Amino acid sequence: MQKQKSPPKGAYAGRRGFNFKSTATAAQHARILTLLAIRPHNTEELRQAGVYQVSARIKELRQMVHQIKTDRISLWDRDGFEHRGVALYSLQGGGHD
Repeated sequence: MQKQKSPPKGAYAGRRGFNFKSTATAAQHARILTLLAIRPHNTEELRQAGVYQVSARIKELRQMVHQIKTDRISLWDRDGFEHRGVALYSLQGGGHD
């Protein structure tokens, strides 16, 4: 009888779903949709929430028929530097149009 292997750390957490720190693509999709349902988020905010390759994840969600709008905005970081053309994503039909 073989011993069953534990799932890798940060991976699927069984019937309970994904754990908060999971980097699995499906977990990142769920995280994005949850955050965008609350309010629009920019690229940096989504990265801070543990979403990697934000634009790729957004593209995948759009291919799954989620309506996500992208606006370009300017942000200033804590050192006073301006970042132009930062993506601001909003979920259409989620009350934040």
